[in-house]
Amino acid sequence: MLEVHEINTFYGNAHVLFGVSLRVSAGECVSLLGRNGAGKTTTLRSIMGLTAPRSGTIRFKAENIHRQVPYRIARSGIALVPEDRRIFPVLTVEENLRLGQKKGSGPAQWSLERVYEVFPKLKTLRDRSGGNLSGGEQQMLTIARALMGNPDLVMLDEPTEGLAPIVVEELVHAIARLKQEAMTVLLVEQNINVALALADRCYVLDHGSVVAEGTADDIRADEKLRAELLGV
Repeated sequence: MLEVHEINTFYGNAHVLFGVSLRVSAGECVSLLGRNGAGKTTTLRSIMGLTAPRSGTIRFKAENIHRQVPYRIARSGIALVPEDRRIFPVLTVEENLRLGQKKGSGPAQWSLERVYEVFPKLKTLRDRSGGNLSGGEQQMLTIARALMGNPDLVMLDEPTEGLAPIVVEELVHAIARLKQEAMTVLLVEQNINVALALADRCYVLDHGSVVAEGTADDIRADEKLRAELLGV
């Protein structure tokens, strides 16, 4: 579904990604792992067109999306859930969700009812304004709003960062439910245990390059890799 080949991305004159390649097949959950500053978020921004690579190719559903503007990439079926959430604080939960609603191309459409099945807590909070939600509730809302756009691929940037363990558990359960629904997910997650619990395959980045890849079991079993590049 998604093929990234040899992309090089810069911030001004600073070379940040060096020939990054990865692929995500339909129905997979693929995780990008690495220490802070490794290039994980920049990879998502590059795919979304927010920081367009200077070279390389990005293909989504066999179409070249490299150098397309972000709103066209979003319309093609990619949803980015950013680390800073960006909900509308003065609107209610349900108003936030309805703003994200868009008809998709597949037979299984995301609706309010279906989103509330995955995130039952949001149903009880549907009349509360976004600004009065906890951090975990806002994160659930951000993911749910992305789903309302009926994307083919959801990219999650650090969804559990700064959340209490019990909230992290709720989010992991919800993302696992998305896997059961055959949702395609590209996950950036600093919590290695969460990432490995959810991912089918992983790519490890270090200083802007992919230095390792494999199944979640491969990464879990490689103690040297985890100690040197993931800090665990």
